[in-house]
Amino acid sequence: MVSLADSLGMQDYHTLYDDGVNAALKGKRPNPNQLLIGDNVQAPTAKGKPHPKAVDKTWKFAVKKKKPPKLRIVLVDGLGQALAGKAWKLTAPKAAKGTTKADGLIEVADLPFQDKNGALEVTWEKITPKKAAAPKDPKITKPTYPRPIKEADFTDDAPPALKPDDAVVHFALKLGSLPPASEDAGGRARLRNLGFPCTRESDAATTQKCVKTFQLVRLKQKTPSGALADVRNDLRDKHDNP
Repeated sequence: MVSLADSLGMQDYHTLYDDGVNAALKGKRPNPNQLLIGDNVQAPTAKGKPHPKAVDKTWKFAVKKKKPPKLRIVLVDGLGQALAGKAWKLTAPKAAKGTTKADGLIEVADLPFQDKNGALEVTWEKITPKKAAAPKDPKITKPTYPRPIKEADFTDDAPPALKPDDAVVHFALKLGSLPPASEDAGGRARLRNLGFPCTRESDAATTQKCVKTFQLVRLKQKTPSGALADVRNDLRDKHDNP
């Protein structure tokens, strides 16, 4: 709704979303940021608001500035625990950086209205490259058994050293593309965002496996059903309101 209202020249999405012509849609889609392809959004009829003023004076009219949208992301681990203190950098649709808050929150204000793609980098941990120590052979001062190991006798390649970039995770963001939680595609999309290998186009078998894992790991259910309909509210609560 934010980008649609902006494209129509409105000051905020409420002018579009709250208009009576879209009352049915508003009842069906309680979150204005989650629409589905095929939803019928109607532009309200333009309405003028009169401001009578005397013609023999100069008057100033202030037009309210448009309120840009805000991006909010919460980082959690596989068990749903908040990841606090993680350095992050947003490179698109605008530049911003910081560290996650105690609840794992990343918040960026004043996003461009029409940009739909974003790029986020998160540093999971700080890696300081270390130089490999030269092998030191033990000093043998008397006969001993078993014989001490000499590192120089082993020529296997050492594992590659970790580099700072190895701790950086890259996320491609699809802004404004999350389907409503009431739709199957919305449920699958939320499963993916919560760390389960599912996409909005996943087939029934893959969806069932993801739902069962979610029920076992996040809901602690001993007898998971695997039915997406059984976890719609849980997915909405844990994803949309963590």
